[in-house]
Amino acid sequence: MTTNEVNIADSVDGPIPPRIDNDDWPGRIHTRIQDVVDAMGPAPWSRSLIWDERNNGTLIANDPGTGNIPHWHKDFDEWWIVMRGTLRWHYTGGREVTANEGDVVWVPRGSVHHIQNVGDGLSLRFAVSQPPAEHYASPCEACDYAPEVDPVFGIADVVAPGSLNITDTVEGPIPPRIDNADWPGVLHTTLDALRAKHEGEDEWHESIVSDERNIATLVNSPEGRGNNPHYHADFDEWWYVAAGQIRWELSGGKTFIASKGDLVWCPRGTTHHITTVSSEPSMRLAIAMPPGGHWNASCDVCGAFEPGEDVTWMDVPKTNDQLL
Repeated sequence: MTTNEVNIADSVDGPIPPRIDNDDWPGRIHTRIQDVVDAMGPAPWSRSLIWDERNNGTLIANDPGTGNIPHWHKDFDEWWIVMRGTLRWHYTGGREVTANEGDVVWVPRGSVHHIQNVGDGLSLRFAVSQPPAEHYASPCEACDYAPEVDPVFGIADVVAPGSLNITDTVEGPIPPRIDNADWPGVLHTTLDALRAKHEGEDEWHESIVSDERNIATLVNSPEGRGNNPHYHADFDEWWYVAAGQIRWELSGGKTFIASKGDLVWCPRGTTHHITTVSSEPSMRLAIAMPPGGHWNASCDVCGAFEPGEDVTWMDVPKTNDQLL
């Protein structure tokens, strides 16, 4: 039986103002992706924007015809948000995915993934990996691309307290061991597919990635709607705005509006009250840590308070559980 878990040594009591609010990355609360592109200059490049015990969230830029070194991961699933352009994934076993802006692509551990920019302009993808992110090099089955690199590469220093205890490891390369027809566990998620599934619903949510590290939930909210104010004691939460405009109100009085394509990161302990302010519905991909404890609190900015229970928990099955 697997015993995957995240050991968090750094928990806090809230609500508190953001204890980290950097002008640079990682640790910047509100990021406009174009600001990163402007700061980094010509591709290829990568920049870590989010880093904690669970995730190294890295923005990666490629020019047309270029991409990554084919590789697989032994102890974690990797996934990506396509933020610009058209990208193609080749998997072990011959599976191919072509993804566009707003799509989410997920690769189970053990599967080689070769990623190429197949569009006409710059591609941007936000890669969510597990620190220290060991990459095991392996040729691409589809095109035989196999540059000369170290057998294990891309290892980064872990700077956050806490640790991951992952016993569900695999030896690759293997075809995707999970490839579901419904979520979570779908290799390629498009916004159109989710909109079609929830046609006729004003408000809805769908957990599209769920493993020992993350629950990534796409939330659709009409104007004036959002969440109940709350904070998390033991994990940072972050979001990608996939559509519309959303206002964040944080403990300590910080408030801002994030638009389509933006990233928002909220340190643990900070109350966050989220409201759609655009006339069109907003869509945000919310990334939390399972089991996702929510400590309800009043909003410092507007005073809203809908406590329900003192603490609520997310009940989302993990894709890994299917393998027990």
